[in-house]
Amino acid sequence: MKSLKKCVFALLFASLSLSCAVAVPGMVQYLPDSSGEYVYYKDNSFTRTSYVGFLYYDDSTYALRYYAPAVASEKLVEKDIILYFSVNPESSVLELTGEKIVGATEQSDTDIVNYMHDLFYEFTSRGQAAFLTDNSRIESRQDFAQFGGTVVIVFNPQVPLFNIEAIKSASGTNILQLMT
Repeated sequence: MKSLKKCVFALLFASLSLSCAVAVPGMVQYLPDSSGEYVYYKDNSFTRTSYVGFLYYDDSTYALRYYAPAVASEKLVEKDIILYFSVNPESSVLELTGEKIVGATEQSDTDIVNYMHDLFYEFTSRGQAAFLTDNSRIESRQDFAQFGGTVVIVFNPQVPLFNIEAIKSASGTNILQLMT
């Protein structure tokens, strides 16, 4: 009887641990995310200095930010666009249930907003496929049309949200580089 209780307790603990290890829908993480965790990348896919960031509020609420500082010599104004998303945390895939866009004021900002949507979906999908079972980094060669074809994605369980540490071109040039 004692061993049955231990077995039931162990199964209950394991299932609760797994449910707590899910932040992005459908993605099981080795180190679970906590409310307020974020990750920022320098995004070298743009011709100007740009950063993209992701913030985890809770299992159903996220924020994505695109930031590019002003460049007076090139007459480029500062861009600061934030997307707030609500998602269905019960879904096995990313399913948006609501969205609010702040800071997109020009028609040209539409491309950036679409890019941010694409990143959220792509990072979720690729993070789900790279199931990290321990504290080891994994380098995965993948086709990523958003970044021009074949890339190497470096997954690291210590990086919040999608566990993506870097995305590099096939030649090794940093496309997305972890900043925080």
